[in-house]
Amino acid sequence: MSRSEVLVPGSMSLDGLLTTAHPIGNDSIETILHPYWQQFDIENTIPDSWHYAVAAWMTFFGILGVSGNLLVVWTFLKTKSLRTAPNMLLVNLAIGDMAFSAINGFPLLTISSINKRWVWGKLWRELYAFVGGIFGLMSINTLAWIAIDRFYVITNPLGAAQTMTKKRAFIILTIIWANASLWALAPFFGWGAYIPEGFQTSCTYDYLTQDMNNYTYVLGMYLFGFIFPVAIIFFCYLGIVRAIFAHHAEMMATAKRMGANTGKADADKKSEIQIAKVAAMTIGTFMLSWTPYAVVGVFGMIKPHSEMFIHPLLAEIPVMMAKASARYNPIIYALSHPKFRAEIDKHFPWLLCCCKPKPKAQLPSSTTKGSIASKTEADTSV
Repeated sequence: MSRSEVLVPGSMSLDGLLTTAHPIGNDSIETILHPYWQQFDIENTIPDSWHYAVAAWMTFFGILGVSGNLLVVWTFLKTKSLRTAPNMLLVNLAIGDMAFSAINGFPLLTISSINKRWVWGKLWRELYAFVGGIFGLMSINTLAWIAIDRFYVITNPLGAAQTMTKKRAFIILTIIWANASLWALAPFFGWGAYIPEGFQTSCTYDYLTQDMNNYTYVLGMYLFGFIFPVAIIFFCYLGIVRAIFAHHAEMMATAKRMGANTGKADADKKSEIQIAKVAAMTIGTFMLSWTPYAVVGVFGMIKPHSEMFIHPLLAEIPVMMAKASARYNPIIYALSHPKFRAEIDKHFPWLLCCCKPKPKAQLPSSTTKGSIASKTEADTSV
């Protein structure tokens, strides 16, 4: 079935909305609106206050995402001790999230929300969705590689220092960008498509058209752009938590056998608990941000469509949650880094008024697996 044939029985017109010309470009909204959305009287169903709420949300998180990630990039590039191979992944994550916030949030989505419709025309619809796709996929895959790196540092700290070189980090970044570009560019070559979604003020990939071309695209992106990275992140952080608690139990047992003071083990225990908290926060915010969006995409491919899930309002909420993900990462991945926090406190002490970094502790001279928590804090973000 072709895209033009995907019609929903009982479709109604959108009154004046479908014939309103865009202020930019020559396309009417009708030419870019997916047939499924034509059954909803979006212009009269969605209150103006909800559009303005989306505009306010995206303005706030857009500015916060750009400024927060810009601060991360500036700090890592300015501080020589932070320009390590593992931190290249953090900088890449911050750059992608900064671009995602700047283009897919404020001002494009904000202006469209104020106008209560997509005002940028068909070409910008595809470019907007393309930018969201490439930076969203890049962010998700970078998180997966960061999880792999942290798992390796925790379980094999000596080997990690020799394995993760700047050359290898550059190869990883190339793989990340190539994978994101592959899926984001595919709709321009006829595999998949980009359409307006939810309130029709933003655009994304087409998860509504039910033909084999679109099925394969959505399924492939769902598996390799969500399920696979989520599985990597989950199992890596699960392995981290298991490793650090197993290490603590080993240290306590050794201390008891030797009759030694367990103060060092207790100190490591606190660091290990902090690592576990960051791991839980990482998985939690990731799943909170992207799972609702993935669920909507899955239900969009089920025939017939379930209006309970594929409704303008219920389709818009996951969009807002997913777009906010780029704002959490600077906090989780950068503020958990002891050296980064120290640099921020040096240049912008007012930013950390409520969470000042602790005085720098003397690291043990031995870099064995017994110093797993200290080694991790010294060489990579928690």
